[in-house]
Parts: sequence; structure tokens; C-alpha cells
Amino acid sequence: MAKFRCRCGEVIAMSGAIPNPLEWHLSSDQELEESWEAEDFARLQQVARPVFLCPRCGRIWVYWDGYEGERVSYVREEE
Repeated sequence: MAKFRCRCGEVIAMSGAIPNPLEWHLSSDQELEESWEAEDFARLQQVARPVFLCPRCGRIWVYWDGYEGERVSYVREEE
């Protein structure tokens, strides 16, 4: 089972339940427009970047180069 640990200590599962409630997909406006017009949602899923949301701290982890690439974390700013 693929998983990783968030900086806050939470373990985030990348596999398991489908759909995964912690997994999101990020795409550019252009990619969305091209896939939407063609109604090619399978292609959209291929080009979209996988993103995982930590349920504890709200940090997001983006795989800019797909699941095999490095993940980058982003944390919400305090207001």
C-alpha cells in the first residue's frame, strides 16, 4: 500500500478506497478546456497532477511530475 507521512505526522494513503477522499487532481485551465471540449476525461486524468490533502493540518502535497516524481508540500497561510 503506497503511503507517505505528512510533516505534521499524519500518514496519507495513496491507495485503498476508490475514489480516494484525500486525492485531488490539479490541471491547468488550458488542459481542462481541451479535455472538456473533447469530453476526454481519461486524458484529463492523465495530464492532471495528483494532489493529496492532509486531513490533520490541511497541507496539500502536489506531484508536479506525476506519481513517480517528487512531491512538494504547500501549507495554508495564517490570516
